[in-house]
Amino acid sequence: MKRFLTFLLLSAFSLSCFAQEQKTITGTLRDETTGNPIPSATVSVKGTKSATTSDANGNFRIRTNVANP
Repeated sequence: MKRFLTFLLLSAFSLSCFAQEQKTITGTLRDETTGNPIPSATVSVKGTKSATTSDANGNFRIRTNVANP
């Protein structure tokens, strides 16, 4: 029984270490000086391969997997 509980605890810990959460990040890119939208700009999440391009109004939406904190 003790071995089973140890195995169960180690399995639960291992699964929690590899669990990832899907996040959606949205926003609007605007020029700092004029406030005009910035179309066709590449937006990426540092340290990942997730990237997208802003639309004609500077809007973007990017989905990425972020490890649990």
